[in-house]
Amino acid sequence: RSASVTPQQALALSNSRLVHDAARQIAERLSAPSGAEGHIADDSEFIQRAFSAVLGVPANAEEVRASLSALEAWRKLPNESQGGAVDPARQHLVWALFNHNDFVTVR
Repeated sequence: RSASVTPQQALALSNSRLVHDAARQIAERLSAPSGAEGHIADDSEFIQRAFSAVLGVPANAEEVRASLSALEAWRKLPNESQGGAVDPARQHLVWALFNHNDFVTVR
């Protein structure tokens, strides 16, 4: 059997304070106003930006639907206030993409 570090990578990405801090910073950057009009990204646009920034590919329709559903569910969790600079649900999405198979493994 060939050796693999994928499980260890996944655990490190799941638990690392560095990864959580990076997810917050990236979510903040991707949520910031952009373009000539300076509008803040809606959730669908944020999802596309996150997939592109973290995985280097656009999200397909199924991934957008699943991500929108996840954002909605995360926003319903207790202690997930929207008072900070970053929407915690968006931070969770970026963190989840860090743990995506296409981010963890080299193909």
